[in-house]
Amino acid sequence: MAEIVQVPRSAFAFCRWSLTALLWTAFLLRLTWPVAVVLVVLALSALLKVHRSPMIKLWSWTALRIRPARHFEFMDVGAMRFAHGAGALLAAGVLTALYASPRGGRGALLFFCCLKTISAFGFCPASKLFACLRKGGCCALTGVNRC
Repeated sequence: MAEIVQVPRSAFAFCRWSLTALLWTAFLLRLTWPVAVVLVVLALSALLKVHRSPMIKLWSWTALRIRPARHFEFMDVGAMRFAHGAGALLAAGVLTALYASPRGGRGALLFFCCLKTISAFGFCPASKLFACLRKGGCCALTGVNRC
């Protein structure tokens, strides 16, 4: 059975958009440290679970003290751990590529920026993949009629 947690909608939006902004900043300004920050945040989010992730806690300790949340997201912990873990691995790969081959690394960073932007809009491919794998396959990937 899936573990579901409740997270303030504004905190989750802050998390998604701030990490996306960090990645685009890294790309546009040719910096590597923002990618490292994203790596650390995503890795901690995967380890601590989404409701205790660093960006959710930061928002809760600051903005939510001024204006308490009225709207919440109900999230599948397993799917979010998978998504954050996959994002951390992707960030580690991009960071490695940036140091090993800056030109190829920038291409990988651009791909990561685009993927994270899609996720920031709420279409998280990694959590969708997790849900698909949990069901034993999806018709779009395997031809199995379980969608």
